[in-house]
Amino acid sequence: MMRTQILHAFDSIRVWQQGDKRAPHKPLLVLLALGRLQRGESHAVEFSQIDMALKNLINEFGPSGAGQNRHFPFWHLATDVDGGIWRLTGPSNILQRPRGSTPTLTELRQHHIAGGFSAEVQAAFRHDPGLVQEVARRILDAHFPETLHADILEAVGLSLAENNMVRSAGTEYKSRNRDPLFRERVLRAYEYRCCVCGYDLRLGQ
Repeated sequence: MMRTQILHAFDSIRVWQQGDKRAPHKPLLVLLALGRLQRGESHAVEFSQIDMALKNLINEFGPSGAGQNRHFPFWHLATDVDGGIWRLTGPSNILQRPRGSTPTLTELRQHHIAGGFSAEVQAAFRHDPGLVQEVARRILDAHFPETLHADILEAVGLSLAENNMVRSAGTEYKSRNRDPLFRERVLRAYEYRCCVCGYDLRLGQ
C-alpha cells in the first residue's frame, strides 16, 4: 500500500455517532496499537493482553461507561475500511461469523483472538518511519479536542517527537520519557483529590 492509501484508510475509519455523542473506540484502539508498534512490541496481540488497557482508555476518553463495549472496536476494525488495516487471528468458527455477530468479551478471551495491523500496513510503517507519527496526528486531530492530545499520547505510550519536537497544524508535541502509567498512579494515590485542599477532581471516569 502506498503512503496516500495508508493515510486514506486510517482517515476513513468509521466512528459511531448519534447527535453530539461520538464513540472514539476505534481511534483509541489504533493509537494504542501504534504505541505498541513504536515501542517494538509484537505486531499482533491477544485481546486479553490489552483488554484492561483498552477499557481504561475508552473509559477516560470516551463516553461514560463506554469501556464495557471495548471488544467492539477490536472486532469491527477488521471489517472497517474494507478490512485493509486490521487483521484478526483465531479459530475459524469465530472469525467466520457474520460481520454484525460480535463475539462476547469471554469468547475473545477464551478463544485467544488476536488482532494487529495488516501485513501491508506493517510493511508501510517499516519503510516509512514517520508514517506512524503522521497517522497518529491525523487521528488525534480528527477525533479528539486538542486539549486531550497530550494526555492520550501519554496514556498509550506514544511519542510524536522528532528531534525532541514536532509541530503540526500549530500544535507542539514535546518528547516525554515519563512512564505512561505515572499519571494514573498519582491520581489513585491521592484518591482523585487535590493533595492541598482535598477537593474531588474526578469528572465521570
